[in-house]
Amino acid sequence: MFCASIAILTGCGANALGPVSHDTVSSAIGTPNYGRATSSYRVVFNFNGGDGRTPAAGLTDVRGTLYGTTDRGGSGDHGLVFSVTPSGTEQALYKFKGQPDGVFPLGDLINVNGTLYGTTYFGGKNGYGTVFSLTLGGKERVLYSFKGGSDGANPHAGLTYLNGVFYGTTENGGKHKTYYPAGTVFKVVRSGSGYAESVLYRFNGDPTDGASPESRLTPLNGLLYGTTWQGGQSAAGTIFSITTNGNERVLYAFTGKADGLHVPAGLTALNGTLYGTTISGGYNFHGTVFSISTGAALQTLYEFKGNGDGSDPDANLTALHGTLYGTTYTGGVQRRHRYEGTVFSVSTTGSEKVLHLFTGRDGGDPVARLSVLNDTLYGTAAMGGTSQRGVVFALTP
Repeated sequence: MFCASIAILTGCGANALGPVSHDTVSSAIGTPNYGRATSSYRVVFNFNGGDGRTPAAGLTDVRGTLYGTTDRGGSGDHGLVFSVTPSGTEQALYKFKGQPDGVFPLGDLINVNGTLYGTTYFGGKNGYGTVFSLTLGGKERVLYSFKGGSDGANPHAGLTYLNGVFYGTTENGGKHKTYYPAGTVFKVVRSGSGYAESVLYRFNGDPTDGASPESRLTPLNGLLYGTTWQGGQSAAGTIFSITTNGNERVLYAFTGKADGLHVPAGLTALNGTLYGTTISGGYNFHGTVFSISTGAALQTLYEFKGNGDGSDPDANLTALHGTLYGTTYTGGVQRRHRYEGTVFSVSTTGSEKVLHLFTGRDGGDPVARLSVLNDTLYGTAAMGGTSQRGVVFALTP
């Protein structure tokens, strides 16, 4: 769960490290490069509030124009969908009204045949979030409003489209017979002139299962892979796989020690291996980068040291030419008693390099995945910029 100042903030903290054990984790911890890299960084657009603020989602390329969401700003401060060109021309396509259309779009948009699809964390008919579509011309349609009970509540992540079906997760709801509501995996399919939702899996919330999934599902070899913020024996989060029929399997439960603690980000597939980040755990609880095979062998590739190399990675990694790129929410340059975050690269063998240190003036608190357009990385920072309401930025590695 990202640690910027939005309404659903629950905080990011650390527990005391116990004795480090590598019994279930093979370690290949890399070394950082603290120096400023020669990457080309520029601010593409500064949000001012009316055109959106605190962008928490990544950008989606549709024919050379980038589309994204801000969780605040717009009508009633409910968030909006925007487009922005690489040269910096921004347009607010749709401003959410709350009910019945949605509040706080936190997840990435996806493009399916020229139409955008996404989720809102709150709002809809029942107040528990929605699945929506939006044309490139700005016409919005609510496809499903969550009821907050067994069907799930509060979709934090965006959707995954596979073989004509939309798949997603809800952070809450889906009450199990015995344990507390711990979230769901759901699907949405076209049904007549409308859409129908069904729950594929309700997380147990007990030590054998995950709880509170916040990330988008990743398809690989016919299965969907995801992460949970909590759950597992140590309540430190899990990695799971699930079939399109709802057969779920926990691949790995984090211990909260050297392997990491809490997993808000999803997984990135590269050459048949899945890569991801934990927001805490590892060296002094600054977070980790890990890899996991589909056979469930996890390897910690890099442990963040804080400050110079960054701390608290909150977003999915992005693969470009065999290298992984990401952001840390904090760490980097200290400014006015706080740290603004970084952009980094990490190799599949664990060699990390800082590409950009945010200063606040050029953005801060990045919590979204990076997108690729013409070998340039584009991203959003939830805070900072000329109006301190967030930015869209570009970086050429």
